[in-house]
Amino acid sequence: MRLSDKIEWLLTKSGLRPYGIGKAIGLSTQSIDPYRKDLNKIKRMGLARAELLEDYMSKLTWEEVVEARGYKKTIQLIQIVDYNDDELVSLFENIRFVCSLKWMDENEERLEIGVETYSPGPFKNEPYNVEELAFLREFNQELKEDFVDYIQACGKMIVTESGEVLYRVREGRYRIVYAERDNQRNGAPKILDVESVLEEAMPNSLEKVLKRLGGKEEQEGV
Repeated sequence: MRLSDKIEWLLTKSGLRPYGIGKAIGLSTQSIDPYRKDLNKIKRMGLARAELLEDYMSKLTWEEVVEARGYKKTIQLIQIVDYNDDELVSLFENIRFVCSLKWMDENEERLEIGVETYSPGPFKNEPYNVEELAFLREFNQELKEDFVDYIQACGKMIVTESGEVLYRVREGRYRIVYAERDNQRNGAPKILDVESVLEEAMPNSLEKVLKRLGGKEEQEGV
C-alpha cells in the first residue's frame, strides 16, 4: 500500500478524528482537515508531514481504532443452552475478533461464559442457543475486514524467502488468508481469516475453549 493510500485510510476510514490525530503529532486540526476533505491533496502533501502521519500510524493500536468507531471493550456474561461441543467450538472459532474467552462454568441447565468483547451492545440476561448468536459471526466478519485494513495501513509488508507476504504491526506478524478467486466474479477475493505468525500476538478464544472442553472430558473419563 502506498503511503498516500495509508494516509487516506487514516483520515477517512480509521474512525479517528482529525483533532486527536493532530494533537498526537503536534499539528492543528486546520492543517489536517484540508487533506481529509480533498483527497487529491494527499498526493501533494509535504514529505515531513507525511512522515509524521506514517510514524503515528506505526504506533497506532487496533484497540484505538475499534474504540474510535464506538465499540468499547467490556466484560460480559453469555448464557448458552441447547448446544453441543462441536457447535460451541465452531462458534468461538468464528468470533475471535469479537470475543475473547475469560472463563466458563457449566451446570445442568446452561453454560455460562465470561467474555471480553467488542459486541455492539449488551447481551440479554437470558439464555441463547447457538443459532441466536449468529449475529456475532456477522460482526466478526466486519471487524476482520477492518483489521486487514488496519494491518495494511499501519504495518510494514514483508515478503519472506518463500514468497509469503506478511504484515508486521507493532509486536505482531500476520498473514491474510483469502478465498480462491472466482474467475466468474469481479472484485477483490473474500477474506477468510487473518493468522498470527506470533501466537501470543493475537487472542484465540478457540484454543481456550478446546483446552477447557478437553480438560472436562479427561475428568469425566477418569
